Amino acid sequence: MRGKKALLRIIEVVFAILIIAGASVYLYSQQSKNTGIGEQVYSIEESILREVSSNSEFRKSILSEDSEGIAQINAFIEPKIPKSMNFTTKVCPPNDVCGMPFYIEGKEIYAKETFISATLTAYSPKKFKIFMWAK
Repeated sequence: MRGKKALLRIIEVVFAILIIAGASVYLYSQQSKNTGIGEQVYSIEESILREVSSNSEFRKSILSEDSEGIAQINAFIEPKIPKSMNFTTKVCPPNDVCGMPFYIEGKEIYAKETFISATLTAYSPKKFKIFMWAK
């Protein structure tokens, strides 16, 4: 009788360990999937910001905070992001925290910024920040 109870206890413990291990593996795999998406989005943002900061017309628009120029920059960015993503941009002073212009609940926001310091004729440093999230 005692042998049967002990064997039953051992089987229960083994099943409990298997359930916990399975749940741990599942949660870890879900977490690593999200990390991969974030790395891809940050890579896209970085390449976009590199292109924007190297374009002299875009630099002038950012430094002067020209709304038509910013709209052109957004039109330049739009085809470069995946269709499953939305984005917005913001220009702000270098000392500003430069938060997102509006709040989106329940979405993971990926943000990256670049510092635009000057053109050949003007020194008025600004931060240009891009925010991306899944639709």
